Parts: sequence; structure tokens; C-alpha cells
Amino acid sequence: MRGPVTNVVIKATQGIRNNMEFRIAKYTWDGLQAGKSLEDICCELDIKRKEKVEERTGMLFGGMFGKEITIKFTKIAGGARRVIPSQKRSGDLTLISIVR
Repeated sequence: MRGPVTNVVIKATQGIRNNMEFRIAKYTWDGLQAGKSLEDICCELDIKRKEKVEERTGMLFGGMFGKEITIKFTKIAGGARRVIPSQKRSGDLTLISIVR
């Protein structure tokens, strides 16, 4: 059972999530129509996501330390396989990353 704050946060962010899902679906559909394989499309989406996380994380740390910081993930791999209820529901994996 969710509390009132959780319900408000879910409602406030649902539009953003729907928009993201629409953009991914449209990108995938356009790629398939252009003759790309689903594997290639997924790889492109993963690369874009990684680049965005690198950029935004650099901005966050740069703001915290008052410097320009560039982050580059050099390796991303599965980490510990913890068995907790939330992971059973969502299939989350703990990731380890090597940052340069």
C-alpha cells in the first residue's frame, strides 16, 4: 500500500515516463522501418543512455565541486546478485562500473 506522497510523486512523473517510452518506441519503429535489426537498435539505445548518464553525472559532480568534470564509463558489468523482494519484482541487477 502506497502513501499519499508516493502517489503524488508517481502521478507527477507519469507523463515524463510515458513520453520517454513513446520516444523509445518511435525510435525503435523508425529503425525497424529503415531496415535495422532489433539488436542494432537496442545497442544504439544503450550507447545513447550511457552517454547521457555520463554527461549528467559529470554535470552533477561538476556543480557539487565547482569544476568541469567529465566522466567516462570504461566497463559496465553485472555485480552482486542480491535476492531481495524488490529485485524479484523488477528484475534489477546491481551494476558495477569503472569510471575514468
